[in-house]
Amino acid sequence: MPADRDDQVVLLLTELVVLNRKILLALSPDGAPVLPNSSTRVAASDTELDSQYGDPQVKVKDPRRWSGPTMRGRKFSECPPEYLDLLAELFDWQGDEAEKKRELTSNNKPVAPFRRKDAARARGWAARIRAGAVHQAPIGPVEQPNYSPDPSFADAGDYTPSNFR
Repeated sequence: MPADRDDQVVLLLTELVVLNRKILLALSPDGAPVLPNSSTRVAASDTELDSQYGDPQVKVKDPRRWSGPTMRGRKFSECPPEYLDLLAELFDWQGDEAEKKRELTSNNKPVAPFRRKDAARARGWAARIRAGAVHQAPIGPVEQPNYSPDPSFADAGDYTPSNFR
């Protein structure tokens, strides 16, 4: 009896694999089979975006193809969707490269899944922003503090310490 049961399990698994291939073929735009980790890039869910780590800060250099003002230091929700698309591509590429090189974090965990998760978050925020679910302030350059000296101080002329009492 156990051999018959094993045969049934193998048969069911084989049927599932065939069905899965048919579904992937039907979903691909040009009829070519879709391979995982190539063009099947997904956006993070609303639950993920609303989580503690769902709105990270941009800590990497701006993507090369980005021609607007720098977004470094801003949260994903504060960036334009076009920037987030480019950022997602960058994170996907970094994930692929990290996987090839088998890069590990300081805790000996693979780097690639973290990069791909950030890419999914970038795509999720881009979709939210395009849908109008996020109110964004106009994006301009980050204001730098004014370090010019006080004009009244410059006119004083005498800068000896005795004058500052």
